Amino acid sequence: MRKPKPLEKIALALSGSGVHGRSALYRWLWDHYDQIYRQREGRPNWVSVTDEMNKLNVAGPGQPPLKPDNVRKTWKRVVRDRGKPPERIVPQAPPRPTKAFHQPSADAQQHHAGHPSNLSRTFSFEAEARPGDRDKLIGPPRKK
Repeated sequence: MRKPKPLEKIALALSGSGVHGRSALYRWLWDHYDQIYRQREGRPNWVSVTDEMNKLNVAGPGQPPLKPDNVRKTWKRVVRDRGKPPERIVPQAPPRPTKAFHQPSADAQQHHAGHPSNLSRTFSFEAEARPGDRDKLIGPPRKK
């Protein structure tokens, strides 16, 4: 982790986003920001994060243990103060193999022409009406 140069420290202090006067947690997150941001995936489990930070004694000697809500809020402040996040290292999945389009032969097309899955191309719901069909299906019209 590279240390900020004196001029960078002055610029940060002038912008109000320096680490002077901040908690030990804030300074620790600030110093490890690039590494944490690049390696994190998904939504953070703040209870687990807090437990691990308490094991490392990030709060400092003689300080009470950290609380998940404080860690979450401090992380958001560090992200806000650091500005543009570093580029994430996201492993990319290998490209998926593509299937070659297969055109069936003329014999296969003719053989499968009457198959139910192919009816949508040739099937029609229109039928020729004959006199008396309506009366057979639904009865004669009602008289008012």
